[in-house]
Amino acid sequence: MLSSPGRQPGRLAFAGPSNYVGYSEGDAGVAEVLRDIADGIRGTGRFTPHSPMVRETAEEILNADGWPPTDSGRVFSLYEWVRAHAVYPPVADRRGVEELRGADYSLHRIETLGRLAGDCDCLTILLGSLIASVLDIPQRLKPVWFGTSDDGHVYLEICLRDVGWICADLIDNQPLGWCPTGVTRYGAPVPV
Repeated sequence: MLSSPGRQPGRLAFAGPSNYVGYSEGDAGVAEVLRDIADGIRGTGRFTPHSPMVRETAEEILNADGWPPTDSGRVFSLYEWVRAHAVYPPVADRRGVEELRGADYSLHRIETLGRLAGDCDCLTILLGSLIASVLDIPQRLKPVWFGTSDDGHVYLEICLRDVGWICADLIDNQPLGWCPTGVTRYGAPVPV
């Protein structure tokens, strides 16, 4: 989750499994986390470049699925695969510490444990990375806050040629296109 402005968020961290770097507090910290999530999707910045496993997994998913070879069909297949192999809420993040996991780490967890426990940013990085590895379509991160909560949420938006921008939020086990409800504050979208 993202810490909202004005809150003492504790120590946020980037994790690769054991690589931790602190973030700033408030709006600056949120911007840093979003930048790192975007880097995680691209396999750049503080994240190591994606191994061939990311593209190979995406290709296996698409080759095994019977969806039409359209961008919409491919995105749907990848979304449904992540939804079937990941569970939210997170049990891995420690209280007060945000752990961003790259796609390779998440795929390894799925391969060895059969399932990934991750929060919104981990699931967003995995889905965005799979999509970016095989499709050339625009993606952006959408940060939101609910009620008076100090904790925020981030999800992926994908621009499909035949539809426009759609939500790809994996936390509530909802279908592709579902957007979170009860949002009281939207942050500016961050291009990936």
